[in-house]
Amino acid sequence: MSKVDNSDMLKLDADIIAKIFSPIRAKMRIPDNYATDYGLTQYKINNSWEDALREGIEIKAGDADFTYNPNTGELLYKGVKVLLYIRDQINYRLSDTDISNYTSEYKFHVAYCSTLENMQQQGKYEKYVVSTRNDGFFLVTASNGHVSETSYQKLKICKNCLRRLNYRSYKNVSYNRQIGIYNNFTLEEFFSVEDGNYRFFGTLPRKTEKDAPVNEYTSDWKEISNRLRRLHNWKCEKCGKDCSEKHGDLHVHHINGIKSDNNYSNLMVLCTECHIKEHNHMRGLNKKDMELF
Repeated sequence: MSKVDNSDMLKLDADIIAKIFSPIRAKMRIPDNYATDYGLTQYKINNSWEDALREGIEIKAGDADFTYNPNTGELLYKGVKVLLYIRDQINYRLSDTDISNYTSEYKFHVAYCSTLENMQQQGKYEKYVVSTRNDGFFLVTASNGHVSETSYQKLKICKNCLRRLNYRSYKNVSYNRQIGIYNNFTLEEFFSVEDGNYRFFGTLPRKTEKDAPVNEYTSDWKEISNRLRRLHNWKCEKCGKDCSEKHGDLHVHHINGIKSDNNYSNLMVLCTECHIKEHNHMRGLNKKDMELF
């Protein structure tokens, strides 16, 4: 038998490939805008575990390759930052029709949160696979014990993971802001963070000591502060204190400490007591000085 040269393998027309795989994609419910490399136009053998990791690698309880960073909470597989999710999702109460139309409500994990800690204590890590996907779509097999269906599912982040990482100050903001952080979370953004600082990663210094502007309030700060406090009905976002009778007891806090950054996501309405907890330097200020905030 003559040796086959992979470089001379048949190259198929893209339209023909699309027709061949279109029914399969529909069966697996792969989104139309989700790019798939069919691997036919350019064949190569790749045994790299990093490539396999993207689609998901099963792990077992006590797997020596799987660990987490005790300082940041990040999940690691062979030293690579990963996420964790349950691929094989079984629900015996679902009908065969439910399985065919299955939409997963499971969450994926990016940190060693309270949920994972409980699962580890119960020895249930074998239910999870690790992955480095950053598009939010995951290969899921749904089953009711009789039939099973494999499809790509859009999963959401675990809220306990956001709390463990304090992602974008998740632990320090109001419930409404937490919902916003949860809904706007992206894995692409998560994997872009390299120093484990998820609380302020969007506000890291970009200027040098020569071109950085002086950290002071903008000329329209008083108007912005009044508008935001009115919007919150003169109540503290953290403790709920009503300052409608004493407006001076309610401030607007810059989360990242940059006084010129008046983006809504960087502002938080706090009473005097809660604001002081965020800034030790505010202790001992007189009432007139406090009105600046």
